[in-house]
Amino acid sequence: MSKIASAPVLAPDDMVLSLSEISSLIYRATRGAGYEWGEAEEAAYASVWLSRAGLDWAGTLLGLLSGARADTPLPARGGWTASAPLCPLRTGMALADFAHLPEGPSAEPVVCIAVAHPLLIVPFAARVAASLDRPMRLGWAGVEICLEPEQAPLIEGQLAADKPVDVTLACGDARRAMPIWPQFHREHLRNVQYRDLTDLALRTTVPTSARSQAGAGAAGGDND
Repeated sequence: MSKIASAPVLAPDDMVLSLSEISSLIYRATRGAGYEWGEAEEAAYASVWLSRAGLDWAGTLLGLLSGARADTPLPARGGWTASAPLCPLRTGMALADFAHLPEGPSAEPVVCIAVAHPLLIVPFAARVAASLDRPMRLGWAGVEICLEPEQAPLIEGQLAADKPVDVTLACGDARRAMPIWPQFHREHLRNVQYRDLTDLALRTTVPTSARSQAGAGAAGGDND
């Protein structure tokens, strides 16, 4: 059993980011990958949550943003499906939106079929726990994650998922002793991951042109 994942061994020249820097980077990278601004805001939230929990936020987001575009779920009682693997970002957002509805986990367990990069759902399951004020259990392929409102996750099993998996979200029956969030946190990030995320983020900028350069700077001199 692991309460909070341990940090990987990193090279001295890797990046060190604050939570606000992670949020800004993922916000722009998600938009650069073609997602809407509102979805980018939710991806930024999820990346910060995963980072605080010591989980692989960078690899998870890069897998989503650089891979084949996954699908939006069709919520239904008991099971959520789509014609292609489910996008974990949009599935997580929908789980939070449907938390109190018949199609959501408050009524009965929800099985999301074939979710890509399932770790990204966990922050949204935590939001569901806070919304319902109830413990939640999240599981897939030998992994079980217990979530309490405002608490760090309790994790059992190996989190790696190299292909889409079925993810089950259900309300828990009893509260358990949970880890606490670290008081201070800065995140290490591999240079290659920072480069790839920055490349995505730069897609949101306007390319330099002769016209933009001609209009840059003050119209006149400022020397008296």
